[in-house]
Formats: sequence, structure tokens, C-alpha cells
Amino acid sequence: MRDGDAAIIKQMFIATTPSEQKMVACVADLASAFSQLHQAALKAYGEEEAKQFTQDSDTAAAEALARIDSADIVVNGDSATVTFKDQAQLPFLLKKVDGHWRFPTSNLGRPTDPADLDHQLAELSLQAGIVREIAAEIQAGKFASAQKAAQSWHSRLLQAATSQPTTRPASPAANPHRPAAD
Repeated sequence: MRDGDAAIIKQMFIATTPSEQKMVACVADLASAFSQLHQAALKAYGEEEAKQFTQDSDTAAAEALARIDSADIVVNGDSATVTFKDQAQLPFLLKKVDGHWRFPTSNLGRPTDPADLDHQLAELSLQAGIVREIAAEIQAGKFASAQKAAQSWHSRLLQAATSQPTTRPASPAANPHRPAAD
């Protein structure tokens, strides 16, 4: 995922419903955007300064691989349960499809209301867009320093978060005091 290759990221998941496919597309898009930001910051400001935008990807990747190597993995046919020893998180399931282990998107926590899911995915898509804008501006030399670029990024994220409604309006059926639209 750290390389931001959306096609490869999508192949890591099993997404059988339209909602799951949207979730996977959003995850892949966000990972791709962060990879672009990291590469732009790395080229413009160097490795140390790039960490202001994304964590040290080499260190994080090595830590993730070490966690996987130390995990308890129980394989049962085309299913596997992975339990990390050092984490309080619940075990997760993998399924083997066409000879490759994949993560069933159905195991991800998600809102049961499709409108809530769409709202959350729209927010993540907006964040990915902001990340891409900052990456492009870094590549164009707009910011004199990594700190200025990071400040602009955080400011835009905050502005986007505060300008978005935090909840969607209740349906007329949910509010008995509001007349239904004709």
C-alpha cells in the first residue's frame, strides 16, 4: 500500500457488493494520494522533512512485516485467521482467491446506513483531493519549506472538516414535527 499503486491495492481485497467496491476504491485512492505526497515531499525537501507529511515509510513497512512475521496464523483450507500478538485488535480473516490471500472487505467496520457510508467515503475522497493538491503544489515549488507546505495542508484539512456538515438531515419520517414533502 505504501507504493500507492491503486490497482495492486484493489487486488488485495475481496469486494463483492457495490458498497464494498466503493470502500476499496476509496482506500486505494487515498493510499495513492499519500504516496504522491510522500514522493513530492521527499524530492523537494529530503527524507527527514518528508516525515512531516507521511511517516517514515521504510520503517513503517519493516515494522508491519515484523508484526506479520510474529503473528499467529491459523490456516483452514482457503481461509486463514491472523492474530497479532502485540495488538489488542481482533483477529482478522483472509480468504484465498485464485491462489492469493485477500482481505474480505465485509470484515471492515462500516456504517450500516448506506448514506452514512457514502458521507464517510465522500469525506475521505475530499481528503485525498487535498493531499493531491498539496503534492502538486510541492512539485511546482509553491512552498519555501516543508513546514509551510505542512501548515497549508493542515489548514486545508481543517477548513474542509469545518465546512462539511457533520450529520445529514433527518428524513421527514424520522421527524414527526416536520411535514413531509409532496
